[in-house]
Amino acid sequence: MRKLFIAGNWKMYKTIDEAVALVRDLRGALADINGCDVAVCPPFTALQAVRQAVAGSALMVGAQTMHWEEQGAFTGAVSPLMLQGLCDYVIIGHSERRTLFGETDEMVNRTLLAALGACAPAALGSSASNPFPAAGGVPRLRPGETIFVRLDHSLADFRLPASSLQPPLWVPSGYDSELGDVTGQFGLAPDRVPNGWGFGLSVVRVERSSERGSGRSDAPRTVYALWSVYEVTAPADAIPGPYRFRGALRARGAGEVPVTVNVEVVR
Repeated sequence: MRKLFIAGNWKMYKTIDEAVALVRDLRGALADINGCDVAVCPPFTALQAVRQAVAGSALMVGAQTMHWEEQGAFTGAVSPLMLQGLCDYVIIGHSERRTLFGETDEMVNRTLLAALGACAPAALGSSASNPFPAAGGVPRLRPGETIFVRLDHSLADFRLPASSLQPPLWVPSGYDSELGDVTGQFGLAPDRVPNGWGFGLSVVRVERSSERGSGRSDAPRTVYALWSVYEVTAPADAIPGPYRFRGALRARGAGEVPVTVNVEVVR
């Protein structure tokens, strides 16, 4: 059975600031949604900002259209190469592109072929920067494959003050948020790992953002989000079925929390 996929086409609406605000609301509202993939398709002008704002979440990003050529004298058009790194999906052959801009079946076909070669979505769990969120279900992998799984935490879990999180560099991740790598401040003590399997801590990241109150006079407050990503590698002779990995994630100079990562091996 195919997994449900839901995408929101924002058409010619939302400035960059409005797009970032909306996608942040969506991150919270969709945090507990399981069993489907969700993508948003903002205008071209907001793709970069929205891409940064959804970093670390299960939300994916799509473009609203593109041209089939990689480059050339096509004023106002966007090529597949320009979209690489900005989107996971692209809408092709939308009815408005056909009725308002005269796109034909031949043009749509050429665009589709170009998209298949350049803008295929990156699979969740394929890298530490695009991990599978454990809250979204149990990730599947085949024998010999590696998958990256994300677990979300709170600073209170570790009895960890925000001031103790000191990444080497804060990188902008949205309109008023920053992302930092704090892997060096944490360590994983795994329980027994089955023979041939790989299970280890890949990265720990923290994001700090400014959250405004509901009133105009309310001062903004800084909010922190913390998550860890685990690399799980199945041996080539892994037997299909569910597997569970446990351990303790320890914060240097603070507390520790138990972690559990579930995966399923399929053929």
